[in-house]
Amino acid sequence: MSPLTPSLSRKVPNITTSITPPWKTPTYTVPTVRFPDNTYIMDSKRIALAINERYPSPPLQIESKYYSWLEANYGKLMTDFEGVYLPNIPRRLLSEASQPYWYRTREEAVGMSLDQLEKERGGEVGWGLVEPLLTEVAGMLRENGEGPFFLGKEVSYADFWWAGFLLFVKRIGEDLFEELLKRSGVDSAAHTELLEGVRPWSERDSY
Repeated sequence: MSPLTPSLSRKVPNITTSITPPWKTPTYTVPTVRFPDNTYIMDSKRIALAINERYPSPPLQIESKYYSWLEANYGKLMTDFEGVYLPNIPRRLLSEASQPYWYRTREEAVGMSLDQLEKERGGEVGWGLVEPLLTEVAGMLRENGEGPFFLGKEVSYADFWWAGFLLFVKRIGEDLFEELLKRSGVDSAAHTELLEGVRPWSERDSY
């Protein structure tokens, strides 16, 4: 979940009073969905629960030991990885108008310039921090041999959650994604097989 940049927030309506359940701060985050009844919901898991409730067929399994593990380790993953990805987002993805906001808010969050963050915790240091976690997730994807999902042939919320992270890295740069695979141990192919498994959903990325 990430706050919108100013250029994005100008494109969406004022949803402060329309969010269900009530949301405090930040006001706008990605992802946010609007349902046909004009209800807005933020936060990936809340969105998944709402979709399951409103559109129960076919059901999506949300809770699992794999999602619980991912949820518990998400904070460590993103903190350990921030020296790699935070400096690259404005360079590779953001418009020139959005870059000052990104630098200001992220440098306030980490307590140093992003250049300094990259020097101290990017490169080999950053990849070394996340390598054990990447390897562990790849191994979990192999636990149910029928694959390519955590539960074998059955897709679940954990698959969409982890595939979202992989696609995030891939979107920043193919070089970063290739490094991620190198850091994922003997089961690294499980990541690419998962992305292929969720392709029926991920290829619909225009709406």
